[in-house]
Amino acid sequence: MTSPRHAQLQQQSIQSAIALHRQGQLKEAERLYNDVLRRERNQFDALHLLGLLRYQQARYSDAQLLIGAALKTNSASVAALTNYGLALDKLGRRDEALASYDKALALAPDNVDLFFNRGNALLALGRHEHALESYDKVLAARPDDVGALSNRGSVLQLLGRDEEALARYDQALALMPGHVNSLYNRATLLQQFGRFDDALKSCSILLALGHVEALNLRGKSLFALERVKEALASFEKLLTIDGAHADAHSNRCRALVALVRRSSIWGAIPMRLKAMIRR
Repeated sequence: MTSPRHAQLQQQSIQSAIALHRQGQLKEAERLYNDVLRRERNQFDALHLLGLLRYQQARYSDAQLLIGAALKTNSASVAALTNYGLALDKLGRRDEALASYDKALALAPDNVDLFFNRGNALLALGRHEHALESYDKVLAARPDDVGALSNRGSVLQLLGRDEEALARYDQALALMPGHVNSLYNRATLLQQFGRFDDALKSCSILLALGHVEALNLRGKSLFALERVKEALASFEKLLTIDGAHADAHSNRCRALVALVRRSSIWGAIPMRLKAMIRR
């Protein structure tokens, strides 16, 4: 039987660990969580919070094991079920993550964050209509939730409802102009609509934010506007950063061929070789 003194020591250690954890002093917090577990290996808070710490360190397998152990002690913790789902999601085990979120929602049906996480899992599983339902529940409670607006736009885009998707991205960007996911997806849609100058504006913001993948999108828009030299420079800049970027390699070749065709060299190339280049 646990003595009052032991219980008091455990609680003090947990509270100190939580304070350190919140301050970002993870090594010190980890040491205290482990001290608690050495004295009581199934202590729920220490297992759960050490698992959360591992999640923050991107050690998702360890996080899943620790939080799973905590849930064996207390299966009715909404926070632990939520964090367990997040860890499973990072491991690509999205059906299990979804099940964990659903268990948590059965206990806390008004938890908006759970509906957001659930929507993300459903989106990853390709269950788009159900994902929309979850994001709609988030937006009913928090109309200005940028993540839900953007992700709802992503689902609409996947469903081919492009105008609606663009409206959601615009709504998200009105609230947070530097939201990367909305900017990137908006640029891809604008390209589809043939609005290449507008797409370039989104690319410029993305690049200012350090999102180098936007160089490929920028190059595509410039190529469509027949600004081929600038497009080539954009593709080549991306390839200096990511030499294995397959789409950038393909687009660079297209730009080089376009430049050759514009030059005086093209007229001197034999027809057989021209046919090969066109392929």
